[in-house]
Amino acid sequence: MQYRAKCPVGRQSRNYWKYFMNFILEVSIVNAFLLWKTTSEVVMPRKHYSLCDFCVDVVELLIGDYRSKKKERYPLAVTVTAAGVASHHSVKLTDMPRRQCKWCSKQGRRRDMTYGCDKCLVHLCQGACFCNVCKFYIAQIY
Repeated sequence: MQYRAKCPVGRQSRNYWKYFMNFILEVSIVNAFLLWKTTSEVVMPRKHYSLCDFCVDVVELLIGDYRSKKKERYPLAVTVTAAGVASHHSVKLTDMPRRQCKWCSKQGRRRDMTYGCDKCLVHLCQGACFCNVCKFYIAQIY
């Protein structure tokens, strides 16, 4: 109990299963530390190596090289020059889920679209929004 009090894992909870999981995790970490400390072949990393240091090392080994940043699902939109405007077409974006029209959301309106520019991969209404954005304003949106 004294070892458990030195380096608590989680918060107190009224839910019995959360308390039980935290208890099991704390007891297993303490037991692992005591077993690791009593083995004769162990070389201590530092002179004063505590339970909290052991917990930090275990967490770092469990996390490894994990990164929380999510990968982008779709490539970023490219800027359009005046010469390349003719190659942009309004098509149904079947690979991408339904999203808000980029131009309408800038104007404060909400319209969900499946159509958009095939080059920029930006969701746009088929009518005026596509004409306005692809011909004049796509460089300023991004």
